Amino acid sequence: MAELFHLILKNGRDRAESFLVKDPTDWESDPVYNEMQQKVRQMKVLTDCALITLYNSCITKDEDQKQYLLQLVDLHRKKFPEVSEASLMK
Repeated sequence: MAELFHLILKNGRDRAESFLVKDPTDWESDPVYNEMQQKVRQMKVLTDCALITLYNSCITKDEDQKQYLLQLVDLHRKKFPEVSEASLMK
């Protein structure tokens, strides 16, 4: 959780403590919470398909290579259906 705050806000880990120690009913009056909420609302959500398309176009323009990458991603998902650090370390 601390990493998320750090990524969203400058010095986010430290600043998040100002509202995390408060009762959640008081968060809406906290300026750091409001700043983070505003930044999160501005973020764009990408589907897996959109993400791989963007990533793929950065790597290669060759259609055969693109198809190979998509097959590799599909194979990886089948091999590791559970996305967790523990499952990936097996």
